[in-house]
Amino acid sequence: MPTWLVPSKTLKTSGMQMVFNVPLLKSNVKSLKELSKDNSQKPPCFMVEDERPAVDFDAVKDEYLKQCDSYVFKVIRNNPKKGDEYEQKACSVDALFCIENGILVFVEFKNGRLEKQNVHSKIRDSLLIYNDLMRTSLSDTRKNSEFILVYNQEVNKTRVNEDIEILKKNSMDMACQTSSSRDYIHKHVAKLENKEFIQFGIERFQGYCFTNVHTYSESEMKTWLDQHEIHL
Repeated sequence: MPTWLVPSKTLKTSGMQMVFNVPLLKSNVKSLKELSKDNSQKPPCFMVEDERPAVDFDAVKDEYLKQCDSYVFKVIRNNPKKGDEYEQKACSVDALFCIENGILVFVEFKNGRLEKQNVHSKIRDSLLIYNDLMRTSLSDTRKNSEFILVYNQEVNKTRVNEDIEILKKNSMDMACQTSSSRDYIHKHVAKLENKEFIQFGIERFQGYCFTNVHTYSESEMKTWLDQHEIHL
């Protein structure tokens, strides 16, 4: 058995506390600040300043795929300076950690313009890799996990506003079907605006892959981090 796998009987007796005893996870840890870095900017910028540790899930994915067969991950060229370069067959989220009560949190940082399909693919591939590493199933993972997409509000301002307007319109249309009262519609929309607004199609993964999902701007993520303990 590869060293990065955990025997299923061990996992069952240890629960979520076993998560970060997996060698492949333990050996790939960075600060959240470092994991939020956008290297496409000059100079690089960070979406959060939190120095607490988290698993670098991109690095986990790379190591995991290197140990899979060539149909999954293969050498496409040899770089004398950097070593073998690999063709990516999967993508992944940026960070993984636990908060209080052993809740597992997957985080993707997106400083640029968002592409929904790319984020959705990262979620699916990350869960496949995580569940294989932990020798567990999606039905187990969804019971005690959350996903957070951290996005650049300014870069994605137009798309966010469009999503809000569509959601408001749909809510008013639904309200009109049950009541012609203008007051009812106004109250319905106001109630909607007080709820957490999940964007970019991420809501489809709530209850299916994760217990809860969130889409936070950089400032909202800072607030969330300030409210939670983080551990590995």
